[in-house]
Amino acid sequence: MIMQFHSIITGVENGVIEGKIELTGIAKPEENLRSFSGTIQNGSGECYFEDESGTKGKFSLILKNKDEIEVEFEYIYVHAGETDRSRGKEILKPYNLSLQNNITIVTEQEVILDSWGNVRLAGGRFDTGRKFYGILYLTNEEGDVFYQFHAPLRTGAWVVETYTEDINGDGLTDVMLIEKFEADDIEEAEWIFIQREDGQFERGELIKE
Repeated sequence: MIMQFHSIITGVENGVIEGKIELTGIAKPEENLRSFSGTIQNGSGECYFEDESGTKGKFSLILKNKDEIEVEFEYIYVHAGETDRSRGKEILKPYNLSLQNNITIVTEQEVILDSWGNVRLAGGRFDTGRKFYGILYLTNEEGDVFYQFHAPLRTGAWVVETYTEDINGDGLTDVMLIEKFEADDIEEAEWIFIQREDGQFERGELIKE
């Protein structure tokens, strides 16, 4: 089994750090990831995690600079009755749009989204070489990706506009996007992403076509 270590930090407050981790692939916020918690002081942290399957472990964090975190980990991974042990050291860097040269950003909008704070909605298209489809991310000014929105967007169309509004009246700001097949296409499609209390968003729903 190929072991990878990816993490999402959800909070750092009063010396306590919390987040989510993925041991076998890229961590995606919308998935049911393992939770971790620990203590952090002077840029160094000690964290622990354990789940119902028996997977458990620990790792240390050292903040190298604003773009790099050194992680030294040791854990037992339990899946389908089999047990794997892994230990190692990695440098974690933020996922950035510049890492994907097949992404074209068409629209960017600075917004304030509840627990996310000041962020950017960056939308456009992802080109596979044979076809393309729309994409939408939450990023910072440097293009570091905080979140990717998911929806069954139409092949051959791309995101041309975004806006925010509390659609369902729950006090949380929701996100909408408009996709088109051509820039002057009058037959646009509109998708809505409802924000949840944990700051994540429901899978996109088509509300106008």
